Amino acid sequence: MKIQKIRAATLQDVADLAGVSRCTASSVLNGARSGTRTSEATRERVRQAAAELAYRPNAVARSLRHQSTQTIGFYNGYGYVDARNPFLSDLIAGFHAQCDATDNDLLIHRVSNRSNVRVKFLELISGKVDGVVLWTPQDDNLSTMVAERQFPAVAIADAHPELPSVTADDAGGSILIARRLAKQGHKRVLYRLIAEGRWSSDQRYHAFLAEAVRLGMQVTTGIADDYAGKLSEQEKRLITGPADIRPTAIVSWCDNYAMVTYEFLMEQGIRIGEGGVAVIGFDGFVFQGMPVRLTSVQIPWDQVAVMAVDVLRRVIAGESVNKLTPIPVTLIEGDTG
Repeated sequence: MKIQKIRAATLQDVADLAGVSRCTASSVLNGARSGTRTSEATRERVRQAAAELAYRPNAVARSLRHQSTQTIGFYNGYGYVDARNPFLSDLIAGFHAQCDATDNDLLIHRVSNRSNVRVKFLELISGKVDGVVLWTPQDDNLSTMVAERQFPAVAIADAHPELPSVTADDAGGSILIARRLAKQGHKRVLYRLIAEGRWSSDQRYHAFLAEAVRLGMQVTTGIADDYAGKLSEQEKRLITGPADIRPTAIVSWCDNYAMVTYEFLMEQGIRIGEGGVAVIGFDGFVFQGMPVRLTSVQIPWDQVAVMAVDVLRRVIAGESVNKLTPIPVTLIEGDTG
């Protein structure tokens, strides 16, 4: 029986499927120069055709043409880029600072409800960037594609099992919180988690739990009702319950959740801070309009971004890098505990 070999898709195949010339397809996918302007609708049709055919640009030919783009990519797998978000604002500030220092440009990518992940993947590896910093959910398909293709990439904030990762010292920060609460005499703690699993939230929770139990504290785990940190009915009942079971401290995996907790306690007329319930966050953000400063673990997210770019440049250069690079954090004593 004759075995038929499966032929990889070519640029001409993509052009034929999209109904464009080979030159136009090359211009869209490989960055080749073209004398004609290409509409966004045509560009999208070419990308969709490439995704359908699983077309992979010729990396060798592309490198001979471009050598280096001197451009670093940042991919946000959560779909939003809002400069008002303090986390993203700090990250982008750090990216810009390090790109300026190393004579690189920054190109921001994101996924949306209308985006095809494979199309976005092809955009990343098409030669527009030398490498990419990824902030993605644990089950993100694009980060897995990038890792499998061995395209230069670094995960940030949440570690990826197949990529070099730059994160905060999540475990170390959580241990600082547990020791502070034990020193203050707290015995019952509610720890608030996000419903969807994240590497950073898991690290913070498990490190806190282990240290708190070692120090003799009882920890109850609460799962927020939504992504924004809305308190579940179980959490509300516990917080407003009898004094002998009510938590004396509430620790949240991030500052947003701690803010929601603070607002609920205020509505209930429950005292917060010294002589009352301790409310502790994680990130160290200062929120506009917040009447008090949260006690929180402060993460220098701009420096995390600076380190991520530095590690990525070393990956692009073919150097050996650590699998995980945690950035030190500090506990900021605010007004809430």
